[in-house]
Amino acid sequence: MNNFELIAAATKAIESNPEFVPAYMQRGMNLFVMNQLDEAYKDFDHIIEVLHAPEAEAYFVRGTIRHSRGDADGALADCRKAIEIDPDIMTKISGKFNLKWEPGKKE
Repeated sequence: MNNFELIAAATKAIESNPEFVPAYMQRGMNLFVMNQLDEAYKDFDHIIEVLHAPEAEAYFVRGTIRHSRGDADGALADCRKAIEIDPDIMTKISGKFNLKWEPGKKE
């Protein structure tokens, strides 16, 4: 499936069950990858603020979007919360996005 099909499938799942966090995660990640940051932000914000799901990845990606918008304080708060929920989030995220992350290494 391509990103558009995954977004459509996630949207259909959300329509069937508006509290289905994995569908919001799937749609938000696909929107994020497609650089549709406003729409992706809405999904991650919904997961955090409405559904109150402790999803480290949602906090991390929302923080990344906040950073891109110039909201350094909000970005830092979200990234701290992501690490609080899952101390290994950076390793997990770096694998998902093919980032080169080595804990403890400064570049």
